[in-house]
Amino acid sequence: MAQAVSDASIVCCFMTPEYENSKNCKLELEHAQTMGKSIIPCMVSNRREWKPSPSKWLGFITSSTLALDFSDTSEESIIRKTRELIKKIRSPSSVPTLESTASPEKLIERIKETYLTRNRINRIVNEEIFFPIEQSYINLAIVETKEQHEKEKKLQQKSQQMQEEENEQDQTRKQHNDGILSTYEEIYGVKTSIDVKKIIQKCKDQIKKVLVLGRAGIGKSTFCQYVTYQWAKGEIWSEYHLVVLILLRKLTNNRYPPVKSYSPVDIVEKEYFPFGDLSNEDRQLFKEQYNKGQVLWILDGYDEFTQNIPEQLKDVFDHIRTTQHHILTSRPYCIALAYDVKMEITGFTNENIAKYVEHFFDQNKDEIVDISLKSQKLLRLLEANPSIWGIAHIPVNLELICSLWTNTNSSKTATLTMTQLYSEITEWLCRRYLQKQKNINHENMTKAAVYRQCKTEILFLEHLAFKAMKRSQIMLVPALLEEVENETECELVDHPQLLNMGILKSYDDKLIGSRIETSKQHYFVHLSFQEYFAARKLLKILKSSEKQIGIDFINDYKYNQRFHFVFVFASGLLAQSEFQSSQKTFWETIRGEPFDLVGFKHIKLVIECIDQLIDTTTEFPYRTIHVQQVSQWIAMCITKGPSRVRNHLLQSLQRASSLANNSIIQNTFIELLQSQNYRTIKYACAAIANRIISNPTSKLALALVAALQHENWEVQNEAAQALGNITEKMTRDDVISALIEALGSCHGPVQRSASKALAKLGQSEETKEVIAALLNALQSTAFDVRLYASETLEAIGEKATSNEVIAALLNATNDEHSSVRWRASRALAKLCEEFTTNGMIAALLNALYNKDSSVREKAAEALGKIGAKVATNEVIIALQKTLGDEEMRVRQSAGTALKKIGEKAATSEVISVLLEALHNKHWETRCNAADVLGEIGEKVTTNEVIVALQKALADEHWEVRRSASNALQKMGEKAATAEVIAGLLEKLGDAHWEVRWSASDALGKMGEKAATNEVIAALLNPIHDDGISSQQQASRVLGKMGRKVATNTVITALLNELSNEDFRIRDKASEALGEIGAKAATNEVIDALQKALGDEHWEVRWHACNALRNMLKETPTNKIIAALLNALSTADSMIRRKAAEALGEIGEKSLTIEMINAKLNKRYEEISNDQYSTSKALSKISENAVVNELIPVLPNALHIDDSHTRDNVPETQKQFAEEAITNEVIIALVNALHDKESDVRRAASEALGKFRHKAVTNKIIPVFLDVLHDHDSNVRCKALEALGKQAVTNEAIVGLVNALEDKDIYVQLCASRALGEMGEKAATNEVMAALANLVHKGDPKVQWQACRSLGYLGTKAATNEVITELLSALQSRDYDVRRDASGALREFGEKAATNQTINVLASALRDNDSYVQQNVADALGKIGEQAATNQVIANLVNASSGERKFWNESSVNALERCLSSYNALKDLDSETILKLHSCMKMSEEFSASLVPSDHFIKVFLDTENETWLPLVVYVATLKGIAVTVVLNHIRVYDGNGLSELRVFSSELMEILVRAFKNQKRQLEGNYQRVSEVENET
Repeated sequence: MAQAVSDASIVCCFMTPEYENSKNCKLELEHAQTMGKSIIPCMVSNRREWKPSPSKWLGFITSSTLALDFSDTSEESIIRKTRELIKKIRSPSSVPTLESTASPEKLIERIKETYLTRNRINRIVNEEIFFPIEQSYINLAIVETKEQHEKEKKLQQKSQQMQEEENEQDQTRKQHNDGILSTYEEIYGVKTSIDVKKIIQKCKDQIKKVLVLGRAGIGKSTFCQYVTYQWAKGEIWSEYHLVVLILLRKLTNNRYPPVKSYSPVDIVEKEYFPFGDLSNEDRQLFKEQYNKGQVLWILDGYDEFTQNIPEQLKDVFDHIRTTQHHILTSRPYCIALAYDVKMEITGFTNENIAKYVEHFFDQNKDEIVDISLKSQKLLRLLEANPSIWGIAHIPVNLELICSLWTNTNSSKTATLTMTQLYSEITEWLCRRYLQKQKNINHENMTKAAVYRQCKTEILFLEHLAFKAMKRSQIMLVPALLEEVENETECELVDHPQLLNMGILKSYDDKLIGSRIETSKQHYFVHLSFQEYFAARKLLKILKSSEKQIGIDFINDYKYNQRFHFVFVFASGLLAQSEFQSSQKTFWETIRGEPFDLVGFKHIKLVIECIDQLIDTTTEFPYRTIHVQQVSQWIAMCITKGPSRVRNHLLQSLQRASSLANNSIIQNTFIELLQSQNYRTIKYACAAIANRIISNPTSKLALALVAALQHENWEVQNEAAQALGNITEKMTRDDVISALIEALGSCHGPVQRSASKALAKLGQSEETKEVIAALLNALQSTAFDVRLYASETLEAIGEKATSNEVIAALLNATNDEHSSVRWRASRALAKLCEEFTTNGMIAALLNALYNKDSSVREKAAEALGKIGAKVATNEVIIALQKTLGDEEMRVRQSAGTALKKIGEKAATSEVISVLLEALHNKHWETRCNAADVLGEIGEKVTTNEVIVALQKALADEHWEVRRSASNALQKMGEKAATAEVIAGLLEKLGDAHWEVRWSASDALGKMGEKAATNEVIAALLNPIHDDGISSQQQASRVLGKMGRKVATNTVITALLNELSNEDFRIRDKASEALGEIGAKAATNEVIDALQKALGDEHWEVRWHACNALRNMLKETPTNKIIAALLNALSTADSMIRRKAAEALGEIGEKSLTIEMINAKLNKRYEEISNDQYSTSKALSKISENAVVNELIPVLPNALHIDDSHTRDNVPETQKQFAEEAITNEVIIALVNALHDKESDVRRAASEALGKFRHKAVTNKIIPVFLDVLHDHDSNVRCKALEALGKQAVTNEAIVGLVNALEDKDIYVQLCASRALGEMGEKAATNEVMAALANLVHKGDPKVQWQACRSLGYLGTKAATNEVITELLSALQSRDYDVRRDASGALREFGEKAATNQTINVLASALRDNDSYVQQNVADALGKIGEQAATNQVIANLVNASSGERKFWNESSVNALERCLSSYNALKDLDSETILKLHSCMKMSEEFSASLVPSDHFIKVFLDTENETWLPLVVYVATLKGIAVTVVLNHIRVYDGNGLSELRVFSSELMEILVRAFKNQKRQLEGNYQRVSEVENET
């Protein structure tokens, strides 16, 4: 085998599940791969049923190549694919090639091949280990506005408002819980998970633009690799001919010298054709696709590009970004570009983390002892440390954590801070570096010794990181490396492996690659490592003679988001002896001037800095003072602060692993819980519920218990949730008792929260107390306590599966309240189903003999839920005995349980009991016995059982008869004795419809054995008919028989009966043939059905036409079409309409073999001598299902011998339909348009509308135009609907425009709608004028549609005339007209931005319809700064004052865009400014995210209007920015960095500073300790 592979040039593998599981096949193909052989994979199995697993060997080897599909075993497919395989073998490629496509251009092929080779993700630390790209976890969430949520709220009834508030709180809480993922940067907004495949669909604009945000290391580049790989495989985005991935960090001056300007194709050539081998033809092809919008750009890493965009690339980048479909990835804080569709890569979910850890350790199982134990311990550590758990959601961090865990003794660690983690990772990397690169044994070295050995390398990395951070450089250019070499005297020549120790990564950005590492660009493997090493350097500077440089660095950047984690790491490093001497300087500088006047950013920094030290023994200056400051901010935010600020502070506390465990902070929460203000208590409980405290004191628990007994139900609800989250490790009797009592609350949310809290307590290590309390609660006199006690036991799960619990729940199933019985039954069933134990089964078996029949019933039901898990002899025998129980419900439950146990219950003893039960005096028992016999399988299909069931068909009770029929049906042909068939035939006339139905199903299932002449005659015989239902069942049986066996016997019998003298038999025969469908479509049957279309009885005609229609759907032959065409000429209008509908349903499927053969033969003489023409003729074959069946006969039909021509048959199918489509159907339907019956004409119009092929469109449109003169308005409407779905032609547009003047308003409506459906293509001057005229003088029932259609026409319709009419329509009394007029103006956006438009829209903000208000606000938002007039801002503010319902996302967005206009703001009067401030404080939605952070400060400084000051300081707090004063400059820090304002007036500066201090004083309220603390310092 090995020799055969060695001698081969190409290896073809034919893939099946057996191939993948074969060891020899694996050895063979891996050998071929090792030897560099070209491999051509061929898929033999159906891809839908099986394909190579990406995690197994076969997937690794073949996933970069699209396999040839040999799964279709038809002769023509095999021949076609074999030729393709031969072609591949004859022209092999060194790179695996794609399956033959219609685009042979090198450009597309090369790029696809590049993507396909990127089919794996290498580990960062050890690149030799990888995992398949398809196993990557790409978790995307769409960052949505709250607009949709607002709409949903409006639809709710007022009675549900309280529940809505509860839901909103739950949503907020979920966001808090998920907020821990926001470790590095934060994105605010409502987020909804979305499939990667669907992200493009979210774009509604013509140019698709998507912004994908993600924190550092979250997987943005992996996302790009994944989607391009999927596109190359043909899995996603097939609408784009080309997807181009550009790594923006590679667009550097080195690679793109500033000597010329660059075009998009230049970038593609440089990135994918580095040797300039892109042909002129390919360049031209790219330009054509580019101009047509058939290229999707993936622009990865805007944050790495925006700070250093080469001047010569700015224009081409902006051109691509503004005119091309693209996806842009970036870190959140670096992006200031406007995108309507934003996605966030959310990193790993909690489940992903667990799976990744399992997979990681599994790949290292040969090297790790106790792998399972070690991985589980790591997961427990991660979950116990919020800050580490948070960063573990970032994929690169989790890999580093796992690598550390597998290679050191860290598995002995109990707690871990982020700084400790990075210190240990760095130490491990250094040890690995010493061993692999320097060959130094480090096993007995201390940490200090390791660092001494790597002193030079660490010094270099520290210096490099610090310098790059100061320069805001992520990409480290060779010049910077050289500069650091000189400053540190660390020559890379002497330390060549330093760049490869696992902390830096490189990429070669030169046209021709280089092996010299120092000539390449580098970057830290993750931004957090750059921040960590920069922090080390900062602390070393602080203890050196150059400490002023470090102090200046802190003062300049301590509130800059980009440097946040440098200071967090620095704080954590202060615990290490090497850096402790820097403590005083560091903390004094952090606390000193310039100080954040707002205070929020400062306290967030303090929280995360001191958290790195809170669990250490290290004492640092002002430790207690800092903790007190944090506690005061907590008090301020909970009592006074806006909810947005409160939530942001809580997110910082969540990321802090142990700060909130401090007694000072817990005492603050205790004080808040003792407040007299219920909102303060509620918010305090909500904060605690967000798991900011992991080790609560008993006093805090008691305070929460007291809150649980508060008179306000909202407080109780939050307190219950808080108790559930903090007391898992400290189960207390008083807590349990309080929660049990809360189960009896009169408020559902409180009860549910208490139940969930008890469930969490019950799942902890000490569960006995909780379960004992819940068992007592099941005996409570309050039914709702019993109800929620049952629910809680169910939620606890496995630990609640004791005999006592099962017995108590069984007893509760007999509760006097149905809700308790239902909940207890559900709990019992779930516990039994999910956590089956021997003890539980024993308890259930004992319960089968309980004196209470309800307990016996539920025990049997629970055993049934468990099903096959309990299929022991003991259980089966017990259930068998229970079949004789005196209570019917118990017997039913036992029978159901035996059914679910299935064939394992089919013992001779059970069968004997069941047969005996068929004679029981209770009909329920007889019914149940028949059901069980039918369910437990083939083993019971004996003569004895069949005879018993046959007799049961005559039972006096209909349910027994039905069950016996069902049982016989499941036995199928094995039960098809003459006696059974006779009995079932008799039951077709049963008095009860369910018996008739089940009997017909049984006869149909028995197939050929039941399809005898006698049975058919009996079914057709009207003597057996006692009503319509019996006739229907007979026809249904005959149809089922025919479809199953399709024998000549059945079909011939039915054919003969079409001539029967009795019309009822003819009717049933027609109906049965229709049920059989295509299998009965013989020439004789079609002729007979066509003849039946003239039957004197309408029922026969109807079923005959319906039979032809059913046959046509499956087999659209010429003969069937001809029959239906003839039906269009019958006298019966109902049949004519039915025939027209049938012909319309098949549309283009009216191609037939006869027609195509005739066309081919007709052209044969013209083309037989021209090989090219022959191929071209064949290229007209359509792809539809009918034509595909004809492909094998085409070469014969044309008598083609030439192989080249035959080879072109499968490649050119798509074009044949244009010539092959028949005119017959169209002509007949056109004739039907003149039918005297309007129903027929309507059906014909609708049918013609379904023919949309280009070849017939031009023929149909004139016909529809003619129909527009029909005297029946309904016919005209149908014609207009069909016309709107045809290709957009001038002729069609003219007809629709004329129809707008129809005297019937519904015709006008249909014409208007049709024009709107055509979209921009219909945006002609005539159309716009006509629709505008309809808006002007039309009936309101039509006006609204005219407005809507104008909106659908897009911005092309934004003419002065149209805009004027739409503005007038905004004054209409009809709210529908106003809604759609405002909606159209919203679509026009900036195109409608005239002064008149803005003024009218400003007035329309006062409309009393909320949808109009929303559309108007959206329109103003799209117009943007141009709409920022005093009137607009004033009206937005006034419309919102006192009307909270209007203050939705649309109005917020519009107002924020207006507030972005500096010129508009400076002209606002004081009254409007005050109202604006009031509105902002009232709105939870207002975030000022669109307003530049320094905007309001600028306005105040320029206007000197002190009315702005409250707004200035409020917005600063809301946005969480920092404001500092340095000399005569104000510095504003936000997520985008720093902006600086010069203040020329010292008085203004003083006023501004005083305003911020007043704001802080107001927030502090009665909490004076903050100022006292500050005075102490």
